[in-house]
Amino acid sequence: KTFDQALGHEFTEAMRAAWTWLWDFMTKSMNQTLQARVQSSSLVMMSWDTAMESYTEMELGEMMYDAVMVVAPNLRDIFSRPRQVMAMKFFDMLSTIVTFADDEQRMEQQLLWQGIRHVQYGAKPHHAGILGKVLISVLENASGEEWTEETEKAWTELWDKSCTRMMVSIKDASQHSEIVKEMWNTMQKKSNAKHFGQLLLPSISRH
Repeated sequence: KTFDQALGHEFTEAMRAAWTWLWDFMTKSMNQTLQARVQSSSLVMMSWDTAMESYTEMELGEMMYDAVMVVAPNLRDIFSRPRQVMAMKFFDMLSTIVTFADDEQRMEQQLLWQGIRHVQYGAKPHHAGILGKVLISVLENASGEEWTEETEKAWTELWDKSCTRMMVSIKDASQHSEIVKEMWNTMQKKSNAKHFGQLLLPSISRH
């Protein structure tokens, strides 16, 4: 309604759909982040705990980053930030997947956020398969004798399921992001920050 008032006839149906999608995502993401808790006791969680007992977060992340750079050096342009920064991002990504492994709804929302961020990095769907094989190999080495065929199967299924969801969010984010940018640029030309805030405040207050 706020954009409708501010943009008038320039607020197209495509803009409405893009903004509705973005607002819905932000609302669900904030709610579920506040409610998040670890609920998993699966093979995935047990192997993760084993790895965490042997290595620090940074060490695991660096192992993942280094392995990816060896297997797929062409991804260096995407993972171009300093090694330690990327190492923690790899760790955080897997930690998120493990944390929400037993909660379908929260997992979907977290991966939606991951997918949107990866659009900015230039990630493509085919990168998921490369990363999955490498990261699972690193986890196998980190878990030692605790790693079994069943554990590998559980991780593979979790990764595949996670990537499928993430690829959907990447596709959606790519589709809507340009429309949202266009809408925001139009808004800035027609309204200043104070005026837009005055229009937006009643809508926020109702929620």
